[in-house]
Formats: sequence, C-alpha cells, structure tokens
Amino acid sequence: MLKGLIDSTKNDIKTDEGSVEKLVSQEKGEPMIYNGHKLTKRKDGRWQYKMTINKKTICVYGRTQIDCITNIKKIEKKGYKPTKPISLSEDIVLRWYTTIKEPNLKQKSKETYKNTLNNYIVPFLKGKDLNKIQLFELQEFLNKIKKERTREQIYQHIKGIFRYATASGELKNNIAEALVLPKRHNKITRESLTIAEQQQLLSLIKDSELETFFIFSLIIGTRRNETLAFNISDINIEKQSLKIHGTKTECADRTIKISKAMIDYLFANKKTEPYFPYGPEYYTKNIKKVLSQINTELCLHSLRHTCATNLFYLGIPDKQRQQILGHKSIVTTNNIYTNLELDVGKQDVLKLYNNLYYEF
Repeated sequence: MLKGLIDSTKNDIKTDEGSVEKLVSQEKGEPMIYNGHKLTKRKDGRWQYKMTINKKTICVYGRTQIDCITNIKKIEKKGYKPTKPISLSEDIVLRWYTTIKEPNLKQKSKETYKNTLNNYIVPFLKGKDLNKIQLFELQEFLNKIKKERTREQIYQHIKGIFRYATASGELKNNIAEALVLPKRHNKITRESLTIAEQQQLLSLIKDSELETFFIFSLIIGTRRNETLAFNISDINIEKQSLKIHGTKTECADRTIKISKAMIDYLFANKKTEPYFPYGPEYYTKNIKKVLSQINTELCLHSLRHTCATNLFYLGIPDKQRQQILGHKSIVTTNNIYTNLELDVGKQDVLKLYNNLYYEF
C-alpha cells in the first residue's frame, strides 16, 4: 500500500554477518542483490540502494556495490529499522506520487489520491513488471471498476504513472496510451433542491454534526474539497470576505464576499482544527444518507447547484454568480447549475436563510 510505502516501519530486514564478503566475487558490473532487492547504478557511476527508515525513503550510495552494501550495514548497526524493500512497480508509483503529484496537492486531495492508489492501483501493480503487463490486463482491470468516478480517477492515475515510468527510462513501451476509458452508462444530471426540499433539509440537519457542512455548502456554493480546505483564518472580518482554495479550474481560487451573519455563524460553530475534520468520503457518504430521505437523486454536489439557483433567486448578477462559484464560463453557471422554479423569488430564499447570504 502507498501508505505502507510512506509510513510503515514494519517487516525489518534480516541480514547475515559476512554477507558483504560473500558478494565480493560478484563485483564485476552485474547488479548485486541485497535482501532480495537489486542495487542500481547511477549515471554518475555510483551505486545506490533504496530503503525506508523512520517513515522516509532514503538512498544509500557507494562508489562500488561493496561500498554501497557496507554503508547499508553501517546504518543498520546504528539501530535503525529499515522496511522490506518494495518492488520496482511500487517504487515507480511512490516516486510518481511523491515527486510529481504530492507537491501540488492540498491535504484533502492527498487523501483522495492515497485512497485510490492504496485500494486499487498498488494492489494491481504489486509484484508485476511494468514492461511485461499486457494491454488487455490493464483494460480488464479498469473495466472491472464499478464506480464511474473512481474508474475515471484510476484511468488518469495509470496514464500518469506509465508516462512517468517511460520518461524515466524504466518502461520501454507505454501501453497505457492505448487504454480506453469506458463511457458512463448514465451521466448523472444533478438537480438543485427545491425550496420545499431545502426547508425539509434544514429541519433534518438542525443541531446535527453535519449542519455546518450543509450550511457552508448551501451558502458559499463550494465544491467538496474546497469546503474541506476551509479554515477560519480564510475569513477577513473587516472586508467581509472569504478566501476559497480552488481545486478545479484556474478560476477556482477566489475571494468572495460573505455576510456578517455567515461570519458569526462560522465562528460560533468552530469546534475543531481543521474546521471540517473528516476525510472526503465521510462527508460524501453521510450527506448522501441525509439527502436520500428527501430525494434519492440528490447528492453532496446538489448543494452547490442549490446555491447557484438561490443566488439567481436573490437577483445576483451573472458575472458575480460566476465568480462566487468559480466557473470559467457563465454558460456553465446558467445552463448547468441553475434549475429554476417559476413561482419562487427572493423572499422565499430570505425566509429560509435570513441574512446568511450576502446582499450585493
């Protein structure tokens, strides 16, 4: 598992005294094997061996292979407990994640990546030689993933991992470029909650653990991971503004106006640090459970659609609604996210939420 590759300190290496001497006769250019794992030669002529100590992957170097192994044993004699060497395919996944993806991810996105890699990609690739995997194996693996969103994430991750392995010279033929993402059978059309459904929802969530998450999503209109990235320090009380840490488009990072009533609500309901302490799947699953009591077609993202629709009822101009939601195009805001009831107006929204929405 990726978490194991990063965090585990189990499965200590067992070494035999005198093993360095036994390997002396092999020092003729061929890679030596130490505890079942090959040493690798660097472009600068030195040899290296990767081991994990105290939750960190480190490289041990030597001018020769014997020097490298001698240095490994010196580290072991100091009492450090290295983990069992990982396979090449696992090592490639780890390096792709830690060097290419992780530096650009926010904490909640890191959790999503790790879940997908740990539960699907690492178990599939474990022990396999990337150069020997056949396209049909990769395609069958992808086709068997039932959840469409998860399947799309895995598709993108695999293509990224295989491109990385090709660029690093460890993969000769990138078969992942020919991988086909199965089409969604039923494209989900997410509708906003009607005024009556919102009234029912507010009654259901009152004083519950999820109330603040619901209110934040309905009033601010953030995407799930944008909501999870929120901290109380993102609020500027003097300017009555909120910094949103975007997760999707170049317009997603944004600062919006919020009402004094919403600021007071958020401060009054601060209980933990981070503000929303659980992982993304916790909120997705439990919010779906609540919404299914109202309408089985609703999901967490429906709250964002509901915010877009409420902003329209409140008379917020197009450009400002687009900026609040972080959309690249006003067409997305109007045509996809705004679902109207003909007999609903501004007063209906104000009656439900009082002064929580900012008045422009």
